[in-house]
Amino acid sequence: MAYYGLIEAKTAGKQIPPDIAYDTDGNLTTDPAKAMEGALRTFDKNYKSAGLAFMVEVLTGPLVGAAFAGIGDSKTNWGNLIIVIDPELLTDREEFKKNVAALGQKVKNTKKLPGVQKIYLPGERGNNLTKQRIDNNTIEIEDNLYRQLCAVAH
Repeated sequence: MAYYGLIEAKTAGKQIPPDIAYDTDGNLTTDPAKAMEGALRTFDKNYKSAGLAFMVEVLTGPLVGAAFAGIGDSKTNWGNLIIVIDPELLTDREEFKKNVAALGQKVKNTKKLPGVQKIYLPGERGNNLTKQRIDNNTIEIEDNLYRQLCAVAH
């Protein structure tokens, strides 16, 4: 779960899924406020994804001089890092595109867990949702968040 998902759940007064976050005492929690003070579990719940999460934290916090891991003002000092890689420095562009498409197709064709209808690649669900919202000319917003935005706007 992304951190913004915690913000959304807290604003809506909803619980988060079990088994994804810890409170400050290291206990699993479904309370988004407690998770925001504690920690989120890494995606595969083991040391490899914890290492990847650590690397991302280093790149978006200390490297760019932003707040990180509760150190610094995380309300006003968010870290952003953009990394640009020209694939042609490493490989042929068309070969790269072909190989990424093949990898994506292999992932999408992976055997699904019970109850899973479709496997999405990173960004695919968000892109589909954006297209749907543009096509329908609407954006759904949670009631509590809407009220808070109206209060700020007034």
